[in-house]
Amino acid sequence: MGWDFAQGATKKSTVQEILSNQILDGYVSRVVAQKTVKNNLWVVWEIDYPAGKKRVLSLYMLAKFSGCGAWGYKAIDESMGPYESNCPLQFLELATDGVNTAFRERVKDAGKVTL
Repeated sequence: MGWDFAQGATKKSTVQEILSNQILDGYVSRVVAQKTVKNNLWVVWEIDYPAGKKRVLSLYMLAKFSGCGAWGYKAIDESMGPYESNCPLQFLELATDGVNTAFRERVKDAGKVTL
């Protein structure tokens, strides 16, 4: 997946846009927890699938694009094994589905961010 950005978007408006999305994978979702760490927005989503609810962890890498001065993001879910390791440790407990063991071990080893 590539980067998404909108002309004139600020970092704050980009985060608000991401968090206001109530549909993920075509199903209703809600934010369970979210935290911005530097230019990484970490979100635990609860998705209401027909077979039941699942909680997944997503990373939204935030960046300001110099060509147009607008902020944008790149969405990465846990299954993709993000290389970033500044995820709040508590989020690993909240997100119980789509677990990537190698990624979680990297986050625990880094132990950088706590709520």
